[in-house]
Amino acid sequence: LAAYLMTLKTGVKTPGIEGSPQEGGLAFHNLACVTCHGLPDDTAPSDNRVPLSHLTEKYQPSALRDFLLNPGQLSPHTRMPDFRLSEAEANNLTSYLLAQAPANEEETFPQGDPANGPELSQKMQCGACHAGLPYDSSVLPPFETIVKKPWMDAPCYQAEGHHLNLPEGAGEALESLRNEHLDSLQKDTPVSLATRQLKNLRCAACHTRDDEPALLASLHSQSSHLAAHLESSEKVDQTFPRLTHVGEMLHSDALTGLLAGEAEPRPRPWLDARMPGFDNYSPKLFAEGLAAQHGLAPSVAEENEAAIDSIALGEKLIGSQEGFGCTACHGVGNQEPGAAFEVMGPNFDLSRHRLRKSFFYRWMHDPTRLTPNTKMPRYADEKGQTPLPDFDNDSRKQFEAIWDFLSSRE
Repeated sequence: LAAYLMTLKTGVKTPGIEGSPQEGGLAFHNLACVTCHGLPDDTAPSDNRVPLSHLTEKYQPSALRDFLLNPGQLSPHTRMPDFRLSEAEANNLTSYLLAQAPANEEETFPQGDPANGPELSQKMQCGACHAGLPYDSSVLPPFETIVKKPWMDAPCYQAEGHHLNLPEGAGEALESLRNEHLDSLQKDTPVSLATRQLKNLRCAACHTRDDEPALLASLHSQSSHLAAHLESSEKVDQTFPRLTHVGEMLHSDALTGLLAGEAEPRPRPWLDARMPGFDNYSPKLFAEGLAAQHGLAPSVAEENEAAIDSIALGEKLIGSQEGFGCTACHGVGNQEPGAAFEVMGPNFDLSRHRLRKSFFYRWMHDPTRLTPNTKMPRYADEKGQTPLPDFDNDSRKQFEAIWDFLSSRE
């Protein structure tokens, strides 16, 4: 069977790799790989992270590089996201991983006959799970027949060693599902889908949500030595956005682009890490589900007609001379932030395409209520008054003028 599988090839053989292990290690740290994987020499990482110590046994260098460039190419349902790596980045990362993983101890196996592989594969029904292998669908009964029989009595469950690799108690749980709740498999809601995706894609590894801190906070130090060769310098805050209100904050199409890894330009280009893409996990439905968790329908940015004087006032209010000083941390188009030494915010030209208007007002009224650790100051008091004299210090009208300015930007 192994000899037969080795005869199956896809694509064109790619050349070997030439990469820098040091730069690859830095990429491993910056991309926060340690939240889902142990270090390459760690055989048993904590927190259910996937070990990488087997890489030299599993991959040829060019194959690992190609997988990193496009994780879903051969396995559409892999949970490994697409970081949109350049070829140089993939080469560097591959070089680091294979240099640090334990060396492959070659073993000699008896030579197999690939001619016998197809028959064995069909007998074992390998094609039922793996595309491209011989498979006779008539051998297995249809699902409608299977649901009428107790699943715990099935040969695949009772076989010695439980070759389905089911955890303890899985049989009872499956039987309960079959008896009473099987129709639930045919039902779904956007909220349920988003809840599953948040867990399945390990979003909490990098992002804080509600009161659950990101796993990265406790793990990132494990790979910090990979960046030790860099000269120390002051760095803009590397905190990742919180997910608590993301479905309420962003228009569904903007959120879809983020989840697909296609947001251009990047909203936070100063972050060493980058948001990967989950193309194979229905990013559009995921985004709509995140909105539904807040009771909101899918949305896209709409045109906002505003008076010229309101737009001009909004531009003044974001400035440092007669306004709130927003431009100290936020750029406006090609205008860089004025004083973003420790913290930076997204460029204001992205606001009209990303932010829901309703969230903008909630955020401006009290940012720390939504994101407790934000560096964004609060400008309005409990009575809705600000220190600025425009509109008799009325925060709502001042914020409306700012929104008019933001929504006028192309």
